[in-house]
Amino acid sequence: MDFFISNAYAEGAAAAPQGGGIAGLILPALILVFFYFIFIRPQQKKVKEQEAMIKALKKGDEVVTVGGVVGTIKK
Repeated sequence: MDFFISNAYAEGAAAAPQGGGIAGLILPALILVFFYFIFIRPQQKKVKEQEAMIKALKKGDEVVTVGGVVGTIKK
């Protein structure tokens, strides 16, 4: 009656390869580099450009606000 059932033993389960070390840090590091170049760096560049534009404004320049209001700089 036993000939249909075979015994399954977990051979080598204790010898499973262990991940870690430098190989475990490569993927998270690549993800951080990806997010830096896709999101953070362009945003920093945009902020610097906006600050430079604001510093370059002088009396008499015409400006348009985000809300669409047109004005002239007095001070």
